Amino acid sequence: MSRVWRVRLIVVILVIVGVELTLVSEGMGPRLLLVAGIVAMITAVTWLARDLGAVVAPVEWPSTQPPYSVDTVEWRVGTLRLLLMSTRRSDGANARLHELLTGLVDDRLTTVHGVDRAHDPRSAAAVIGPELQAFVSAEHPVRALVEPRDVARIVTLIENL
Repeated sequence: MSRVWRVRLIVVILVIVGVELTLVSEGMGPRLLLVAGIVAMITAVTWLARDLGAVVAPVEWPSTQPPYSVDTVEWRVGTLRLLLMSTRRSDGANARLHELLTGLVDDRLTTVHGVDRAHDPRSAAAVIGPELQAFVSAEHPVRALVEPRDVARIVTLIENL
């Protein structure tokens, strides 16, 4: 018998004796066969799992789904999607939608045309056109975002920048 199995056998015997002594000291009487059977089953399952865990190597299964990256989806797109899909009953939701769309206009101006609307408003107005210029400079943008077709028109203009 190998050294590992001797140690395991001694551990099982000590656990059985310990449980039996606890049962007798608590006044429950000796239950040698029951305790021995329960301890033997628990230790056998534990050691089997432990021994198999040492032998088994982790496997990288190929995925059939394309990799999903949180970095590829900008947070504004998710917020914009929620605002567009839900019914905007409050002026706060419409103001938030206006803020997001205006931010997208500014980003498109900067990345595609190299124009910063804050520093060069005339060049920005020439690039974005009168309709988008009226939208981004509106004092009360809530009225322009009530109808879904108006929002769709603004989004189309932003996409065409």
